[in-house]
Amino acid sequence: MDEFMRTLQQTFQPPLPDQRWMDEREIAWAALHDVLGKEDRKLLLRLVDANNLLQEEVSLHSFTYGLKVGVKFANLLQESKEDTHE
Repeated sequence: MDEFMRTLQQTFQPPLPDQRWMDEREIAWAALHDVLGKEDRKLLLRLVDANNLLQEEVSLHSFTYGLKVGVKFANLLQESKEDTHE
């Protein structure tokens, strides 16, 4: 189910990063690389990876429940239309 929802999310959600953010990320990474040692960089990357995973999960969760609300709302509207036609 998660894989299906991820595919559906990718279908409806446009890609977010633009070049400006990518440039800022590269500049920040270069600055950190100069001041942090190898172990500190590894720790920082682990933190960033964990944060990215959390953001992906929150985004998917939000999309999934938004879609469920939308489907329920559409079903209620359909039922309402059917009731008025009877």
